[in-house]
Amino acid sequence: MAQGTDSGLEHLEAEECWSLLRRQEVGRLALAVGDGVEIFPVNHLVDEKRVLFRTAPGTKLVESARGRTVAFEVDDWSEESAWSVVVHGRAEELDHPSALRHAQRTGLESWAPDEKTHYVQIVPERITGRRFHRAHEEPKESLWYF
Repeated sequence: MAQGTDSGLEHLEAEECWSLLRRQEVGRLALAVGDGVEIFPVNHLVDEKRVLFRTAPGTKLVESARGRTVAFEVDDWSEESAWSVVVHGRAEELDHPSALRHAQRTGLESWAPDEKTHYVQIVPERITGRRFHRAHEEPKESLWYF
């Protein structure tokens, strides 16, 4: 069960975080590149308790091959509420034949038009989530009088 705070912010339990992750097709991968941080939108899916995405050769693949710590975030909102889930873990390219065959059978698709032939998994070390009800501001009186 989610734990609330006086501010109305709910901290979500891990199982609810995984459930919310499964509902979204696109998330954001954050990883260290050189002296900075880069964020990449990626199509993903949850396979058991790990996040899978596909990529082409380039920065995401190079940094994932190094087994670096990454963060992966998904969110959603409506008129009433908003939520966010973040997975912290290690990215690893799937190169073992049986793991690669399994990943290929998941049906993971990419929206991008270029060929994404490499599969990467994020092995979670920590997952956090939060939800809050959106405040609706009352219309303010205009200071302009016509």
